[in-house]
Amino acid sequence: MAQKKLFYGWVIVGILCFVNMVPIVLIANYASFFQMPVCETLSVTYAEFAIGSMFGSFGGILFSLFMAGRLGRGNTRVWMSACMAIAAICEFLLSFMTAIWQYWVLQFLLTFAFTGCMFLPINTLLARWFVDKKGLATGIVYAGAGIGGMILSPVLKTSIEMVGWRMSYVYIAAITVACAVLVFLLVRNRPEDVGQKPLMSEATKHAVDEGGEAAQKATVTKGLTRAEALKTPSLWFLLLCIFCGGIMAAAVTSQLPTFVSENGGDYALVMVLYSFAMIFAKFALGPIFDAKGIMFGSTTIVVLTALSLIGFLLFPEFGIVFACIGAVLLAFNCVSSFIGPLANGRLFGYLAFADCYGLINIAFLLGCMVGPTIVATIRTISGSYTLAWLVLLVITMLIEVGIAFAMKLGKNLPEKWHS
Repeated sequence: MAQKKLFYGWVIVGILCFVNMVPIVLIANYASFFQMPVCETLSVTYAEFAIGSMFGSFGGILFSLFMAGRLGRGNTRVWMSACMAIAAICEFLLSFMTAIWQYWVLQFLLTFAFTGCMFLPINTLLARWFVDKKGLATGIVYAGAGIGGMILSPVLKTSIEMVGWRMSYVYIAAITVACAVLVFLLVRNRPEDVGQKPLMSEATKHAVDEGGEAAQKATVTKGLTRAEALKTPSLWFLLLCIFCGGIMAAAVTSQLPTFVSENGGDYALVMVLYSFAMIFAKFALGPIFDAKGIMFGSTTIVVLTALSLIGFLLFPEFGIVFACIGAVLLAFNCVSSFIGPLANGRLFGYLAFADCYGLINIAFLLGCMVGPTIVATIRTISGSYTLAWLVLLVITMLIEVGIAFAMKLGKNLPEKWHS
């Protein structure tokens, strides 16, 4: 009896999970670990250091706007490994900086390049390799960030304390180069590169077989162009959904430690629970999206995110347990990981998946830029976070409004897909 051949897409999932677990955590998620030592060395304020994040966001937006289409039409494996290598060079150069303007410039270049290693190529590859079980594959890949966060947080903190921030940047650069080599050697652009076809359920295969080879190819090559997608109200409602999701993602996580501390809680405990819950959330949401569909999965995210904010509202009056519950539920705010890529493929197909996803990524980055400012400003003016959480409850409802109208108005869009 012939042994069933391993579907190579699961190897791709493993590599992408590792990318989320190591370089993305070290470069994108834990940049703030360097704030205090860098500011002390360069004699600058935290506000001046934070300007680097704005420069980085602009870099990510420019990449998404001008390079997403080229990445999607090119060899994603080559793009991803090359961008990772450039990011490693920027990390290495950070170890030599002597003035804060150098940090701003390098953050711009670093994030511009590193955008070519994160959401855009990851979701493009998943779209090519998986017709079915896409939610499960997505969940596994993005669970890597939670796992990496749990492991690497104390490692990076110890490294900065033991060998200093300059040498820690060098270590991150070396690790990133190694990951770039791993991606180049093991990632494959499309299933056809290894003589396979995208993963499909038996029901999908049967439907495809009825339509012949042309129908099979159409499942991963048909769609709308970015220009055509921009003319649909569905894309604009989806962008509203993702923009609000970006506000939530950045606003709450950036302010949560301060909020908990101000109210006499242990923020370390809350953030550890948040990291643990992130791992579970990614694994749990994948099967939910696969089995119940985009709208059910999106509503699940919105409801749990709203409940997390209610937990934060109750925390000052009723104790730390409500902050912990809120942190656990907040981990399900996976708008960018699930709603964005899955809705993009469902509505606009795969002809210009990366081009359209570039716009989605811009919306998310813009949300991440304004979110912390909104919450911090409300906190400064009102003197507490209560009003901020109430405003974010409204923004959370807009996530549901955006995806609901996007899906409803776009239900007939697949009829307009073309090669």
